Amino acid sequence: MSDRLNTAIAEAWSRQGPGQQLTESNPEFDVSRRSDAVNARLLPVPHETDWSDVAEAHMHPKAFERARVLTADTRSQLSGTFDILALRLKRMCVENYWSQIAVTTPTAGCGGTTVALNVAFALAESGSKVVVFDMAARKGGPLNALGISTPDVGATVDESGTPSLCRIGSSVLIAKSNALSDRLNAQARTQACLADLEYVTSKYVPEVVLLDLPPVLEDSQSLRVLQRVDAAMLVACASRSRADEIDQGAQRISETTAYLGAILNRIEGAGLEA
Repeated sequence: MSDRLNTAIAEAWSRQGPGQQLTESNPEFDVSRRSDAVNARLLPVPHETDWSDVAEAHMHPKAFERARVLTADTRSQLSGTFDILALRLKRMCVENYWSQIAVTTPTAGCGGTTVALNVAFALAESGSKVVVFDMAARKGGPLNALGISTPDVGATVDESGTPSLCRIGSSVLIAKSNALSDRLNAQARTQACLADLEYVTSKYVPEVVLLDLPPVLEDSQSLRVLQRVDAAMLVACASRSRADEIDQGAQRISETTAYLGAILNRIEGAGLEA
């Protein structure tokens, strides 16, 4: 099983073609395939942003441990992989004028939210201002993973339609669209979520936004959002993702945006089960 997964990931990484894989060794990207919304938005000019107006969630170290967010604890010996991933991602964002990176999975339960949070805190540790934006109409998500109730931190303003926000430290914002109601059809929900994303990025000007998306093989919203972002990574689960699911997920991503590659999660003996 592990050999088949590794083979599928290797094949996904090796894809070449317009708008597919973009790595440090392959910096060319066919911008003609990118949506107008992305072409109109280049990486914001870095400047000091004050996020003190956002309600802060004061996290106990045990909450990060329960959420398996290793990079929030600089003492963790297991955070090194995410630190390296974050530094490579940060460099690619600067070189390619990226700011919005999607994190998705082939199917549910692969640990996409956990990976997004770990990368976010690793980026923050490196000096970046980061937003983790929940765009999945489901229970769970970044706020739930961290045990944060938005009313407890005074973050929700449902009446105005603005997204729920809370701050962790000075450099990480967690955002959740209030347009994720089942009362909206998929297309209307996606448009409302993208409007919330625009509101957050315009108001708070983060260097990087990590979009926590639904599974790309199970939810059409992911494909709609992928057309509007700069790049995406796929998180697969070693214990449940089939090789064909990884390959199909990688194919769908590479057809819509720059594909960063697959992360194999929950590897037995690795010390982390996201």
